[in-house]
Amino acid sequence: MLAVFNARAYDFVYNVRMQYGLVGRDPSHTYAKEFHESMNEINYEIKALDEADFIEFIKKRDFKGINITIPYKETVIPYLDEISETAKEIGAVNLVINENGRLKGYNVDLFGLTTNLEHNNIKIEGKNVLILGSGGTSNTAEYACRLLKAKSITKVSRAPKDANTVSYEDAKNLKETNVIINTTPVGMAPHIDDDLLIDLGDYHELEAVVDCIYNPYKTKLLIRAKQLGLKYANGLMMMVAQGVKTDELFFNKKYDNAVYLQTYLNIVANDQNIVLIGLPGAGKRYIGEQLSDKLGVFMLDVDRQIEKKKNTKVFNLLIKRDERYFRDLETKTIKELSSKTGKIITTGSGIVLRERNISSLEKNSIIVYIDRDIRKIKKILTSDESKKLLEKYGSLESMYLERDPLYRKHADIVVRNKGNAGKVADKILDLIMGMPVEE
Repeated sequence: MLAVFNARAYDFVYNVRMQYGLVGRDPSHTYAKEFHESMNEINYEIKALDEADFIEFIKKRDFKGINITIPYKETVIPYLDEISETAKEIGAVNLVINENGRLKGYNVDLFGLTTNLEHNNIKIEGKNVLILGSGGTSNTAEYACRLLKAKSITKVSRAPKDANTVSYEDAKNLKETNVIINTTPVGMAPHIDDDLLIDLGDYHELEAVVDCIYNPYKTKLLIRAKQLGLKYANGLMMMVAQGVKTDELFFNKKYDNAVYLQTYLNIVANDQNIVLIGLPGAGKRYIGEQLSDKLGVFMLDVDRQIEKKKNTKVFNLLIKRDERYFRDLETKTIKELSSKTGKIITTGSGIVLRERNISSLEKNSIIVYIDRDIRKIKKILTSDESKKLLEKYGSLESMYLERDPLYRKHADIVVRNKGNAGKVADKILDLIMGMPVEE
């Protein structure tokens, strides 16, 4: 098992000497340094270079191996001695290895994207695919969709260059689109509030949306896809798969498939939150504690945070004050917690009553609905406090009827709690990694 790494801030490296690293115009969003240094004992540097400095850097050949990101995946090609057949066909290179002074280019994005589609069970065969963007990653997506036997592939650009590329205005007319793949940086941290390039509501046959961005965990595009009930996937597994493939080429190694899943989980554990929602008595806190122990990260409980601030129990706030007073405290606390990453967050049952609570958490969280049979919950909620709260706020049945649809609407994952918190936690982790689980 790989060690869990901690994402951290770091200064960009501007000196010309490098053994291994990543080069791009603005790679500030990347997890690459932490990723590759957790895989091997190397110093993996990040270089932010303008085009002139990038070309000069490549010409000097003073490195062993580098990844290349936006916008230099095509720019680098004329300066290479050799490129792989796949990279040649795609017309984009995102990995360069210096072999005794000769520069050889590869495209590992293709492996990353196809692995990501498979991991998220997004089918391309026979589908009409719309690819947003016209750069190197869009070329990779187009090639991948051809390999996977898409019915049609159309690229969208602000400045269409060929017959297979349309403007964003014309893209509105492609009503039969089934899958949309975003290869642009729109929505990438720190520009997470950028306006959407398209309105997903224009596509009535749409089934799935893929965003090659992985930071934030859910872009505005993916949040919109989720709201529409579509299948959605970010670029995290794409990054992991192409990163593992990079290290295989860097060091002439072969990694087991389990490495991909463990690395993916490591990143989720350290750079996202796992938020548990569900009815009172669903077992959120016990399951949260199990997840905290298994992942080695802190657990934060929304109700406990409120109690610390107000120096009183949540029960007293709910009984002695009106519900709006408590909900305002809850919303304020959730907004504060949403700025954190790498945490297990357990919530009160009413968190879903305000959309803005979910909006605060959604971008950097996997939201898990802990579903539990009401009959079992009734056997648990027998204290005088529980009875008084149910008397004031309604029966468990009415609460379930109101909130269950909201839990399901907002959840990325739904799991059934049959009474064993450890097993439920394991199931959550398996689902996060995309592994099959039994009900």
